[in-house]
Amino acid sequence: QAYNCLIHFYKRKGSDRSRVKMTSLARLREETKKLLRSVLLPNKKGLLLTDLEWEYRGMTGSSLPYKALGHYSVLALLADMADVAIVETLPSGHQLVRATPDQTTQHIADMVSCQKDNFEG
Repeated sequence: QAYNCLIHFYKRKGSDRSRVKMTSLARLREETKKLLRSVLLPNKKGLLLTDLEWEYRGMTGSSLPYKALGHYSVLALLADMADVAIVETLPSGHQLVRATPDQTTQHIADMVSCQKDNFEG
Protein backbone atom coordinates (compact mmCIF):
# COMPACT_ATOMS: atom_id res chain seq x y z
CA GLN A 1 0.00 0.00 0.00
CA ALA A 2 2.79 2.46 0.88
CA TYR A 3 4.53 1.62 -2.39
CA ASN A 4 1.37 2.45 -4.30
CA CYS A 5 1.17 5.83 -2.54
CA LEU A 6 4.80 6.62 -3.38
CA ILE A 7 4.15 5.96 -7.06
CA HIS A 8 1.24 8.38 -7.02
CA PHE A 9 3.33 10.88 -5.10
CA TYR A 10 6.11 10.84 -7.70
CA LYS A 11 3.65 10.93 -10.56
CA ARG A 12 2.10 14.04 -9.05
CA LYS A 13 5.55 15.56 -8.53
CA GLY A 14 6.38 14.95 -12.17
CA SER A 15 3.16 16.61 -13.32
CA ASP A 16 3.94 19.59 -11.08
CA ARG A 17 7.32 19.93 -12.78
CA SER A 18 5.74 19.96 -16.23
CA ARG A 19 3.22 22.52 -15.00
CA VAL A 20 6.03 24.73 -13.71
CA LYS A 21 7.84 24.35 -17.04
CA MET A 22 4.67 25.28 -18.91
CA THR A 23 4.15 28.26 -16.64
CA SER A 24 7.70 29.47 -17.22
CA LEU A 25 7.25 29.01 -20.98
CA ALA A 26 4.01 31.01 -20.88
CA ARG A 27 5.78 33.64 -18.80
CA LEU A 28 8.64 33.81 -21.33
CA ARG A 29 6.13 34.16 -24.16
CA GLU A 30 4.32 37.05 -22.46
CA GLU A 31 7.60 38.76 -21.57
CA THR A 32 8.80 38.39 -25.16
CA LYS A 33 5.54 39.89 -26.42
CA LYS A 34 5.96 42.93 -24.17
CA LEU A 35 9.58 43.44 -25.12
CA LEU A 36 8.89 42.95 -28.82
CA ARG A 37 6.12 45.52 -28.70
CA SER A 38 8.38 47.96 -26.84
CA VAL A 39 11.04 47.57 -29.54
CA LEU A 40 8.61 48.00 -32.44
CA LEU A 41 6.29 50.77 -31.21
CA PRO A 42 8.80 53.65 -31.31
CA ASN A 43 9.59 52.83 -34.94
CA LYS A 44 6.88 54.63 -36.88
CA LYS A 45 7.47 52.90 -40.20
CA GLY A 46 8.49 49.55 -38.75
CA LEU A 47 11.80 47.71 -38.82
CA LEU A 48 13.36 45.37 -41.33
CA LEU A 49 13.42 41.82 -40.01
CA THR A 50 17.22 41.82 -39.79
CA ASP A 51 17.19 45.17 -37.96
CA LEU A 52 14.57 43.87 -35.53
CA GLU A 53 16.91 41.18 -34.25
CA TRP A 54 19.71 43.73 -33.80
CA GLU A 55 17.40 46.31 -32.16
CA TYR A 56 15.89 43.71 -29.80
CA ARG A 57 19.34 42.60 -28.69
CA GLY A 58 20.39 46.22 -28.20
CA MET A 59 17.40 47.03 -25.99
CA THR A 60 17.19 43.82 -23.98
CA GLY A 61 20.74 42.49 -24.00
CA SER A 62 19.65 39.11 -25.34
CA SER A 63 18.49 37.61 -28.61
CA LEU A 64 14.85 36.90 -29.43
CA PRO A 65 14.10 33.57 -27.71
CA TYR A 66 12.37 32.00 -30.71
CA LYS A 67 13.98 28.57 -30.20
CA ALA A 68 13.08 28.51 -26.50
CA LEU A 69 9.49 29.25 -27.52
CA GLY A 70 9.45 26.33 -29.96
CA HIS A 71 9.97 28.12 -33.28
CA TYR A 72 12.60 27.47 -35.93
CA SER A 73 13.03 31.13 -36.93
CA VAL A 74 12.21 34.69 -35.90
CA LEU A 75 9.75 34.85 -38.78
CA ALA A 76 7.88 31.81 -37.43
CA LEU A 77 7.78 33.44 -34.00
CA LEU A 78 6.33 36.64 -35.48
CA ALA A 79 3.73 34.66 -37.44
CA ASP A 80 2.66 33.07 -34.15
CA MET A 81 2.49 36.48 -32.44
CA ALA A 82 0.19 38.24 -34.91
CA ASP A 83 -1.35 40.17 -32.02
CA VAL A 84 2.06 41.82 -31.44
CA ALA A 85 3.49 42.34 -34.92
CA ILE A 86 2.67 42.01 -38.59
CA VAL A 87 5.20 41.20 -41.28
CA GLU A 88 4.94 42.81 -44.71
CA THR A 89 7.06 41.93 -47.72
CA LEU A 90 8.38 44.98 -49.55
CA PRO A 91 8.73 45.10 -53.37
CA SER A 92 12.50 44.73 -52.86
CA GLY A 93 11.87 41.37 -51.14
CA HIS A 94 12.84 42.61 -47.66
CA GLN A 95 10.48 41.91 -44.80
CA LEU A 96 9.18 44.82 -42.73
CA VAL A 97 7.90 44.23 -39.20
CA ARG A 98 5.35 46.64 -37.73
CA ALA A 99 3.89 46.74 -34.23
CA THR A 100 0.28 45.85 -33.59
CA PRO A 101 -0.70 47.97 -30.59
CA ASP A 102 -3.12 46.64 -27.99
CA GLN A 103 -5.44 48.66 -25.74
CA THR A 104 -2.67 49.47 -23.29
CA THR A 105 -0.23 50.68 -25.95
CA GLN A 106 -2.56 52.34 -28.45
CA HIS A 107 -1.89 55.81 -27.02
CA ILE A 108 1.85 55.34 -27.61
CA ALA A 109 1.24 54.27 -31.20
CA ASP A 110 -0.94 57.36 -31.70
CA MET A 111 1.80 59.67 -30.38
CA VAL A 112 4.47 58.02 -32.52
CA SER A 113 2.30 58.29 -35.64
CA CYS A 114 2.01 62.06 -35.08
CA GLN A 115 5.79 62.57 -34.91
CA LYS A 116 7.60 64.19 -37.80
CA ASP A 117 9.95 62.06 -39.83
CA ASN A 118 13.63 62.70 -39.17
CA PHE A 119 15.52 62.56 -42.45
CA GLU A 120 18.84 63.63 -40.94
CA GLY A 121 19.54 60.32 -39.27
